[in-house]
Amino acid sequence: VKMEQELELQAVIGFKGTVTSALILHPDQEHLIFPLGCTIVLRNLLKKTQSFLQGHDNQVNCITVSKSGRLLASGQKTFMGFPADVIIWDFEQRREIHRLSLHKVAVTSLSFSHNEMYLATLGGQDDNSLVIWEVERGQAICGTPAATDTAHCVRFFNNTEFSLVTGGNYHIVVWSFDLANKKLRATQANLGQSKRITTNIVVDDNDAFAYCGTTTGDLLQVELTRALFKQACPKGAASGKNFSRGVTSSIQLPCGDILLGTGDGTVARVCHQSMRLKNQCQVLGSVTSLALTADGTHFFCGTALSNIYWIDVDSLTAELRNTCHHERINQVAFPAGYSEVFATCSISDIRVWNATTRQELLRIQVPNMECGL
Repeated sequence: VKMEQELELQAVIGFKGTVTSALILHPDQEHLIFPLGCTIVLRNLLKKTQSFLQGHDNQVNCITVSKSGRLLASGQKTFMGFPADVIIWDFEQRREIHRLSLHKVAVTSLSFSHNEMYLATLGGQDDNSLVIWEVERGQAICGTPAATDTAHCVRFFNNTEFSLVTGGNYHIVVWSFDLANKKLRATQANLGQSKRITTNIVVDDNDAFAYCGTTTGDLLQVELTRALFKQACPKGAASGKNFSRGVTSSIQLPCGDILLGTGDGTVARVCHQSMRLKNQCQVLGSVTSLALTADGTHFFCGTALSNIYWIDVDSLTAELRNTCHHERINQVAFPAGYSEVFATCSISDIRVWNATTRQELLRIQVPNMECGL
């Protein structure tokens, strides 16, 4: 009897750009990490090799890496009524350490504490609970509804494991984590008259301010000690309109300035003190991820059209590094008797690829036509 053998995954050409904050540069500065369907891809930038973390049974919805890079956590979405798992991985050994099953339907956001002892997980719209886990044992310590409305993102502070902040529909909440009593205590941030949907949060190095990107297209600066709104960028009507299609991604530079990406493909640099716009550039597709290098001179930028750019911080000049189809692929074809290249067709274009280097050789785009065969 012939034993059936599974095909081993060798390499992938792909990047799912629609997952928010999912393109991560590992602290070792060698690996680019991103989810692709149910799999997490670890791409070695120097050796041009790939390895894979497989354990989710549905689409990976969020990932995060701990400060040292030793641990990686990923959350998935699933079907209505089913539990959505969070998996904590050992990065060096490429193996699963803990599987955390508590959230229903989807996990939206993850954050490790600065000392890697705790992991905060945020359930999706149908779950909406905030849970703190002990990483060592993989046990839940405490949980609470994140807010009366849907929450979208969670961030631990950078200098203490007992404070964190969440943002979502019409709320920004600063949480105090009381380990002794296993309680999470909420302080609602006072935003004055502003009503905003927060989708991403950056906490500065000193834990003084949180910078919150909103779907309205502005960046809010919130003082964390008093949970009080301080100022926003762009500045009122004087500087013109807000960022088009919302602030979708944000990170902080070593100098304190904020880099943000928007829904219309703008990457902008904002002064952290005056909250004024310093510089900006344009990329193709909604910006969903920004990943800064350790020296703070360059960053990777991932977009919803599955493009990965390499951008210089000072000049904000974007160089396209990786690209792939961002919609369903209808057909794959090799030429007769030749295995070095192959062609793929998708919704908007036909591409020819080098099978060995996995580089794109040719792209044919025909507007308003779908290539089916």
